[in-house]
Amino acid sequence: WSDRPVLHLLARRDNERTRAGTVIRYYANVEDVKVMLNGQILPAAELDGPRAWIIKNVNLRPGINVIEASGITKEGESIKDSIEWRLTVTAVPTRRDSTATALQ
Repeated sequence: WSDRPVLHLLARRDNERTRAGTVIRYYANVEDVKVMLNGQILPAAELDGPRAWIIKNVNLRPGINVIEASGITKEGESIKDSIEWRLTVTAVPTRRDSTATALQ
């Protein structure tokens, strides 16, 4: 593990999302980590492994979602990380739409 301060949000490359319900994971060896989604502070994370943390039951909104994390190093300095995820919601045909399509 690093002796340097680390705060790293995961799933940086998995940024195109199709489901609103998700989790946010991060690695950290700093204190007082706060994670925000679109400017709103999320509940505290649960430990998910050595220096690995998870926030469950997160709901994204359609479009761009900004996840920002901040923490404090042993020296009292601020450390930050941020990522963007895009939620694309595809319409699910309603029963009425399905019936109309079948009749055509």
